[in-house]
Amino acid sequence: MFILTLGQETESNQPATTAPADVAKTEDVLPVDDDIPSLHLDELTQDTSAEFDLTGHMASIEKRIRREFKDAPIMAEIAYCESRYRQYSDQGVVLTGMVNNSDLGVFQINTYYHGNDAERLGYDLDTVDGNIGYGRHLYETQGVQPWVHSSPCWNTENKYVVYR
Repeated sequence: MFILTLGQETESNQPATTAPADVAKTEDVLPVDDDIPSLHLDELTQDTSAEFDLTGHMASIEKRIRREFKDAPIMAEIAYCESRYRQYSDQGVVLTGMVNNSDLGVFQINTYYHGNDAERLGYDLDTVDGNIGYGRHLYETQGVQPWVHSSPCWNTENKYVVYR
């Protein structure tokens, strides 16, 4: 793995990967359900007068990310910093980046750099499943480096060495 941490080691002599102290930890949130349904764009109504439950959407994504990245809690903090745990905007369309509209979804994965690779690996970045799945792939192959530009938000205690 390409992540470098500073500070204490865990009992297994592996670098500690704890999240910043000022961000909620896994135990501070509601218990994780065993089966949180995926939310796909095609499941949203096409009726523009219908309300999209953004708060429920964000809460279920946060729980899911904390469950799926239990071994790497920094990824929950990255998802918070990148999208505030949102895959979709309040209008129910895939969330794009404020600075770069090629950044998509909960992990704000840039389609210019990662779109072809994500597609080749079978990940649809427009869906919660695909965005989280490819986020896992990026983390396992590149550590936190793909999210270096948001590191001032999630790396507040400088526990992670990132290169710009």
